[in-house]
Parts: sequence; C-alpha cells; structure tokens
Amino acid sequence: MSDQTPSADPVRISDMAYARFNAPDLARMAAFGHDFGFRDIRHTPEGLLAFASMRTFPAHITTEGPAGFAGFGAFMSFDGLSHLASRHGIPLDRLEEPCHAHRITLRDPDGFPVDLLCPDSLHVRPPVPRPGWNEGGALGRESVRLTLSPGPSRIRRLGHIVLAVSDMTASRQWYESNLGLRASDYILAPDGVTEAGVFMRCSMGSHPVDHHSLFLLARPAPGFLHAAYEVEDLNDLMTGHDHLQRSGARAHWGVGRHILGNHIFDYWLDPFGHELEHWTDGDVLDETHPPGRHTLQTLLGVQWGARLPADRRQV
Repeated sequence: MSDQTPSADPVRISDMAYARFNAPDLARMAAFGHDFGFRDIRHTPEGLLAFASMRTFPAHITTEGPAGFAGFGAFMSFDGLSHLASRHGIPLDRLEEPCHAHRITLRDPDGFPVDLLCPDSLHVRPPVPRPGWNEGGALGRESVRLTLSPGPSRIRRLGHIVLAVSDMTASRQWYESNLGLRASDYILAPDGVTEAGVFMRCSMGSHPVDHHSLFLLARPAPGFLHAAYEVEDLNDLMTGHDHLQRSGARAHWGVGRHILGNHIFDYWLDPFGHELEHWTDGDVLDETHPPGRHTLQTLLGVQWGARLPADRRQV
C-alpha cells in the first residue's frame, strides 16, 4: 500500500469526464438518459452524447454495438497529456465536433480503455439555483414556501467509476502513475493485510476534491461495476428517484448513505444492465488527509437507509 504524497507532476487528472458504453438500441438508451437526468442528449456520428448541467462536455457516451462497458474519460492538462504521450510513445489525437479537445487513450492492466482529455475550452455552467434548508436552528429558507417540481434528477457531472480488477497492486500503481490518483481509503481482506480495494482521489494539493474519483475492487474476473453521477441535492435525488420509479426503470440499491465517502446514494440499472448511481453530499478532501484502512464490512455498510441486497454481499 502506498501513502502517496501530491506533487507538481503535471501527469494528474483534475476530474472525471465521461463513462462510455456500447448498447444495441440507442433510442432506448436515450429514453433512459432523459429519465435519469441528463439535460441534453444528442445523436451524432460518434454515437449518443449525453450532457450534464455542469460542463459543455459529454458526461455519458454510448456507441451502437453489443451491450457493455467501453471505458471512461478524465480531464488532464495539455502538459500532462504531452508527458504521457511521450512516456508511452503514442501521438496525441485530435477530437473535433462536437467537443474540441486533445486526447490520448491508454489501457489499464486489465485492458479498460482510459481516455485522457484536454479540451480547447471547458465552460463550467453556474449551479442551478435551489432553495435553502431549515435545519438544526439554521434558517436558510425564511418566508419561502418550498415547492418541488416532479421530474428527473438534474445530473451535474460524472463523479466516479468503480471497477473490478484482477491485480489490485498493479492496477493501483498504474492509476497512480498515469492519472496521478492517490489513496483516500484502503479496504483490507479478512487477514487484515491484503489490499482488497482502494478508493482513489485526484491529487490537487490544497484544493479539496471528491473522496474518490475511482474505486478499485479485487475480484477474480475484472469488469465494470458502476458509474456515479452527482445530482443537485437530496431533494433532487429523491424527486429523481420517484420519477425513475414511475418510468419503470429498474431500481438496484438505495436510497441510503454510505460510510466511506459519506455520500447519499441511489443505484439504478439502465436498459442493458449497466449500473448507474445518483449521489449527493459526499466528503471532499485535500492533501492533508492520510488514507484510512477499513474492513469489507465497512465498505458494504450504510449509515442509514437501504442495506445492500443479500445477493450482492459477496465481494
């Protein structure tokens, strides 16, 4: 296990960009995407591009084909891309419409494609205005009647990706070296020593970042586990939960609050079985926080809400 310290190395991502999938029916995926909460979905020659509210860059991409996970993208500086391109002996790609960016694509030790992107410009939209909270004696909404509109959640951005990996040490070291990620929490096997999982966050010095942008879990067969999308707040998550229930979407786990990362979660399955999460109110950490070490029971536990279904407890 590594207690990696942040550095000035430009080879580090600043945030996640998108999750990429294949699906045999793009119309069904688009319908689900609207119900899940993407603000704008476009059919393009490159596939189905779904945009969130925070950035003018797709947060979910689907290409027509047999259903499956096709990789993810993350943002990195041009200097970082240039360093990695030189290290791996590969050229920088150029993306044009609808998103102008430089890109390199790497494959991690299990072969998962990882797109690293430097957009020409990355416009960040202001947050959606929303009512305050009256709680614990702190009044954030005085003389205002709260009225919530039914409908989908409002997805802000991709928060994290969760992958099953065949060699935990090799994968963790690869993501440390090529994405600049650092450990927030380790999950230990029952022997109390073996590394069974790791939550990894961006290394941004004193700037607070999400508790994790990537979670790796050791399993005999590598594969995609889920992609997590941040929504506006708890009310937004719950109105979206009701909307997805009414739309006939398949609920998977939730609503509850995790122990590690502390975010409120709600998991769903898209029409082709990919697991997607709505989340809000997670921990943010800066460079001063050393990694914690926890058991599998802590990983699977909740602080409140829905317990993990029995058929998913074997990790």
